[in-house]
Formats: sequence, C-alpha cells, structure tokens
Amino acid sequence: MKELGLWLYIASNPKGCNLTIEDICKHTADGKASIKSALKSLEELGLLSRRQVNKNGRFGAMEYILKSEIWKRKETGKVSGYLKNYG
Repeated sequence: MKELGLWLYIASNPKGCNLTIEDICKHTADGKASIKSALKSLEELGLLSRRQVNKNGRFGAMEYILKSEIWKRKETGKVSGYLKNYG
C-alpha cells in the first residue's frame, strides 16, 4: 500500500515542481530507503518512470513521470490486487 500512497503524493504536487526524496521524507513517516524502495516498485509495476534531467552538461533534478492506467501482471494476466479499485 506504500506504493499507492507515494504515487498519490507525487500526483498531488503541481506539474513541474521540484520534488526530491528528502522532500517526500519530510511529509511522510518513511525514511529514504523506504521511499527509494517504493519508487523502484512503482517503476517495476509500470506506474512510474524516472529520468535524470541534464542542464548545461550537468546532472539536474530527477523527473518523475506518472502513469495512471491499470496494468496487468505479466505472469497471470490479472489486474494487480491493491490498485485495481483506483484505476
């Protein structure tokens, strides 16, 4: 359920806002490792993409791209359990 909450938190921020893992930690009870784990899970589930923004040849902020469609598990073809009611 942590992943859903994180997805909703990111989605509730204005598009283009500067959001870091540290910012997320300030607004949740989770630490950095927990947030990183949830972000990785969201990527694996296909609900989030991340890319490093480069400015003037330097690494800039991380860009989070949310996806809202319901996905199906590859191995079963069934809609994933805990998000099926949020699509």
